[in-house]
Amino acid sequence: MGTLHEGETEDRLELLTTLRDTECLEARTEANCRSLHQEVSDLSRTIGSLVEEIVEALLDDWLQREHRVQVELQRGFHVAALGDEELDGYGEGVGPDGPLVVVAEVKTTVRKREVEAFQKKLERMRCVSFFPVLGVLVGRAIHPAAREEAVRVGLLLVSEKVLRGN
Repeated sequence: MGTLHEGETEDRLELLTTLRDTECLEARTEANCRSLHQEVSDLSRTIGSLVEEIVEALLDDWLQREHRVQVELQRGFHVAALGDEELDGYGEGVGPDGPLVVVAEVKTTVRKREVEAFQKKLERMRCVSFFPVLGVLVGRAIHPAAREEAVRVGLLLVSEKVLRGN
């Protein structure tokens, strides 16, 4: 077995140092990615909460003004018969045709899949409600396919800007 020359030893030492530095960099990058993911998740929840608060403050008046529905929505209502499903807004009220239940959901962005998921939630609500159920989906941004789907299934779909009067 041959001996290493001084140059080969330095080359191997440099290679080992580079490998160690690369492993350290990868570990730091992974930790930074986890941290960034957590921060983005926290920011998303904060934005969602802010949109919900705006809607909570404006939706009752909009329903009265635009659809002659008188209701006081409550946030965070759980319906035990649905398996403790959380609702962004729930209220029993009166519309032009009599008593009804209003269920509202708030999304930052409303796409067709959000409309479909909300429609399934409303179907479950209709199974346990004594009154007709009016679904209202509110979003900061609304995709055109979501508008088409909402019309098709009979949901009210409104942007947060409309609620604010913009």
